[in-house]
Amino acid sequence: MYTLKHLKNLTLGKLYNTEGNEKVIINDFEYLHKNVKNNNTALFVINEKNWNKTFSQKRREMPIELLVPKNFKTAGLIITEEYIEYIDDNIPQLVVQNMVEAMFTIAKKSRLNFKNNVIAITGSVGKSSTRLMIKQVLKDYNVLENEHNFNTRPAVWLYMCKLCQNPDFAVVEVSLNALNERGNISLDLRPDVAVVTPIGEAHLSTINNTQQIANFKSRLLDGLNDEGTAVISNTHNMSEYLINRARENNLKVITYGDEQSDIKLKQVKSFKGYSEITLESLNELVKFDLKQFGRGMIENAEAAYATVLSLNINSSAMNYLSDIKLFDKVLNTKKILNRNGVITILDDTHNASLPAMINAIEAFNEQAKFYSGNKIIALGKINDLGENSIDIHRKLIPVLNASCADYIFCLDQELRPVVMGIKGKVATWFRDSTVLKDHLKYFMNHNSYTLLKSSHGGTKFKSMAMELIDELPLVENDAMRTVQHKIGIDGISHLLIEKNGNVLESLNVENSKTIEGLSPLFYFIEAKERNIENYEVIDNKEDNRSIMFDELLERMRNKPSKQEIKLLSSELFKDEVSRRKAINQFIADNKLTETAIVTVTGEFSVKERQSFSVTDLLKIYINYPYILNDDNTFIFGDQYNYGFRPFGNNIRIFISKEGY
Repeated sequence: MYTLKHLKNLTLGKLYNTEGNEKVIINDFEYLHKNVKNNNTALFVINEKNWNKTFSQKRREMPIELLVPKNFKTAGLIITEEYIEYIDDNIPQLVVQNMVEAMFTIAKKSRLNFKNNVIAITGSVGKSSTRLMIKQVLKDYNVLENEHNFNTRPAVWLYMCKLCQNPDFAVVEVSLNALNERGNISLDLRPDVAVVTPIGEAHLSTINNTQQIANFKSRLLDGLNDEGTAVISNTHNMSEYLINRARENNLKVITYGDEQSDIKLKQVKSFKGYSEITLESLNELVKFDLKQFGRGMIENAEAAYATVLSLNINSSAMNYLSDIKLFDKVLNTKKILNRNGVITILDDTHNASLPAMINAIEAFNEQAKFYSGNKIIALGKINDLGENSIDIHRKLIPVLNASCADYIFCLDQELRPVVMGIKGKVATWFRDSTVLKDHLKYFMNHNSYTLLKSSHGGTKFKSMAMELIDELPLVENDAMRTVQHKIGIDGISHLLIEKNGNVLESLNVENSKTIEGLSPLFYFIEAKERNIENYEVIDNKEDNRSIMFDELLERMRNKPSKQEIKLLSSELFKDEVSRRKAINQFIADNKLTETAIVTVTGEFSVKERQSFSVTDLLKIYINYPYILNDDNTFIFGDQYNYGFRPFGNNIRIFISKEGY
């Protein structure tokens, strides 16, 4: 802990408003005012210019009133570069030349004075879960740890400042951001135990390869105290490199993760809702229950056990893992009751890497056997993989082929090749997260089990999953012949409009949806917009059968066949790239549902889910009214009927089973 005078002398700053506050003790620090909870906390006021010079995590310039509200009264000290006139005179202010340098100075001093053990954790996979497990096995002690997953350089500095609280242990998660070329924070953090979880494909949009990632992550070992222990995962192709780096520094090493490791997995007994784990080290067996599933979570527990051994803590502390609570979106089992029955979801949308994605699927497999309903895997993409993204995602194909899933649903362009590569299972790719959410509801029946897994950013999957979980209690799916039949019936809708587009009458517009796409309508409009002159089109090369282009175009108006639709598509587009580019532009220009046009013919496809609404048809009519010139109808569709039909002096736009 610090007195105001200590901090003044340490930072070479100037104190104000100290009268009556001479005995104030500071034992906590924050740089966000909302986190200040008591009058023993000092608030660092961020100067964006100096912050951005030091940290790669940039901050935009903000008015001082947002950094320190005018009614702010809680802090015991404000550390700032300029005196803040409007703050209550009862709050001392320490004016320093550079707030960032002052924070670093306090951080280094706090670490120098701290004599208990610091456990630092880095890696590509499982950092946060491992940190939470280590904290849990230290349940009998006072432990300082990261809040949420704040693990960048400024956050680690802040937690070093907090060491003035003198906890029994500090468990600090350290990101690659804190170990990169801007300086190795481990040299200042000086951990007593350094845990390196598996290294995998992550950050590849800014880093070249996993070797470079391992180089950065290994820097955590450079600051390890001479008597410290390196705990290293032995499960990936960078393991040997990391172990050698540790031994080059003459460090004690404990490995975990495979049969050759110091920590060995002896047995896993799976039960519904938990597993009984037995680990072995130095001929000692330790047994405990774990409610988190998958090999990755067991490996995280192995890292926690290695830490227990490093700290000479009784191994019975591993029993505390039986009631651990991880982050809300980390392999979290949720049960939801609705009219369909009990629905179980394994929510793992906290974040994703390839190993984490595989671990989640393995966790799903471990528990799926205990559920009699549909087994569903729904995935969003792994973010931040750069130009290697498609190839890395393809590594999921054999894992998904071997999974226990009855149905596999994937969002995002990166996962489309994955769906196309899955064999022997019902696998569907979705362009639109709303359509995916709607689709999932039909499959989540009584005693179903569903994995939701994606990265946190770069995808709409996580927000879709949150909405799905909120909406599931209200879902009322009745018995149905097939899902596509149910969706088709639920989506039947119509609009009665005047020729100027004004809506006179509507039916079920809010639930309007289809199981097919509007490709024939798009091709018709595309051809009209190009103003293509009539010419002879070879319909069948074998018997030299032909059709005039205008006639082919007119056939789009009245339930065209798949062959006719394919023929028109091939006449308009030389390849799939140009077709898709034109489709994307058409969807954007008309503000249509993203999945309105997917397959070439528009027919229902198990592999690629498409859907549009009666509102999409209205938008198209308003923008291209010539589709109904001379009172023509325009009807298309395979299993259902969609389109436009004159209705007296008005027009009926419809999605129906039989047509209007």
